[in-house]
Amino acid sequence: MTRFIAALIAAVLAISAAVAQVPNARNRTAPRHDPYLGYSPADPHVVAIDGAYVGRDPDPNIRAQLRRFPGSYVSGGF
Repeated sequence: MTRFIAALIAAVLAISAAVAQVPNARNRTAPRHDPYLGYSPADPHVVAIDGAYVGRDPDPNIRAQLRRFPGSYVSGGF
């Protein structure tokens, strides 16, 4: 009987450890699109200045350029 209980506890611990694993990159969901803004503010590739969508790019150098020179997307742009 004690072996059965020990085996049951070991099985429960193994299953709980497998379920509690940290999700990897394949399991992540894309940031959700906000229909009122027209873009997702949680998306790390989006550049928005004062709530105005300027652009989206995965390259951090391009995002830095969009922040420096937002252009006509933002009032008072260059």
